Amino acid sequence: MNKLKFFILIMLVFILILRSLYDIGGTSIKGISLKNLVFYISFIVVLLSEMFYKRKIYSIIPGFYTLIILLTWSFFSLFWGAYFLEKKVFINAIINYKSSFFDCILLYCISCIFFTEFKYASKGLQFFIISFSLLNVLALSYFFTGFNPFKASLLSHQGTRFASFGRLANQGAYALEFLLPLLCYFAITSKSKISKLIYVFFIGTSILGILLTGSRGGYILLIVEIIYIGILIKKYYRFKFYLSAIFIGLVLCIGFYIYNPSFVKENLFRVEAFKASSLEKVSSGRIIMWKGILKILEKDPIAILIGKGWGTYQYYIPKTIGFYAAAHNIFLKLLLEVGLVGMIFFVVFLFRFYQYITKEAKKDKLYYYFSFLSFLTILFGWNLGLFENIIYFLSLGVGLCVNYIKTK
Repeated sequence: MNKLKFFILIMLVFILILRSLYDIGGTSIKGISLKNLVFYISFIVVLLSEMFYKRKIYSIIPGFYTLIILLTWSFFSLFWGAYFLEKKVFINAIINYKSSFFDCILLYCISCIFFTEFKYASKGLQFFIISFSLLNVLALSYFFTGFNPFKASLLSHQGTRFASFGRLANQGAYALEFLLPLLCYFAITSKSKISKLIYVFFIGTSILGILLTGSRGGYILLIVEIIYIGILIKKYYRFKFYLSAIFIGLVLCIGFYIYNPSFVKENLFRVEAFKASSLEKVSSGRIIMWKGILKILEKDPIAILIGKGWGTYQYYIPKTIGFYAAAHNIFLKLLLEVGLVGMIFFVVFLFRFYQYITKEAKKDKLYYYFSFLSFLTILFGWNLGLFENIIYFLSLGVGLCVNYIKTK
């Protein structure tokens, strides 16, 4: 059964890579897309496996009950919110609920209980990490050489910034920063010297990929990660190993600066925006969306408690600020759509997840420290952006991290 699951995991990763590069599978609920087909077959296989082993799913998946309540609350919010608006808005809200929430929770739950043996859980997590690290390396090679036979989009923001995980550079930065601590963990714990060298190479190319995205939030988080990981490695392992990985990343970046100085300058020097005279300019307009959300809630006090309904952000925000842009803050977006009630469930889920991981950390403290940093990157990113392009990547990655420590 575990061998069958590993094959399904390969299919899942393949689908997510296709979605990152070409948006295949997308968010459509018309018919059965390739993404949906793989998702639901995965769910059926894993569920049958759990029934065979008679495991209690709710005790294995962190925050299971809280997620079910949040899923139910968000579903019913469709009918006191978007249902009373235009028909098109309601249909889009249902599509958004299914693709951006239901499927993500389903994928997270599947991956938490994917494997029953540690050998396969370890291989599964490493396969996931290596696959997406290779995706970044492949994107970098296309980017350096200009040879792109698969015609995948590697740029965002009108061609000014590098993006190896889809259309948006910022999300690519956070995806790589989710992988970076896990790469370091397996570089330390791998027994093979060849494996260590491969992971060190991936660490270096991940740093290069992050630097080329031009994401200011990504730069801040990268500095935090380098310091945090450096302290851990100095405590648990030879520090020169980590310095060599950083050195590879910086050498590659300097090499590309020589190759294409204008592109690097435009991205690395985006940090000058922190000197801007107003918060709107420093935040690249994010403050405008955040103020718009608060203004909507200020006019409707009841919505503060129960929300305006799932998927209604895209309806109300243009009417309030005059244009549509992503919320760039999951907490404010949830507050608008599902209110304080939904927000409480979401925060409780985060707390329950942290409790679970902390409890399981007794098996491997080093893994706990590194995986905690990976989870922290998601929390950090949620305050500055949303993860539409990499939400399935994160759902699968977090679940596999749980599966790894649970089976150890």
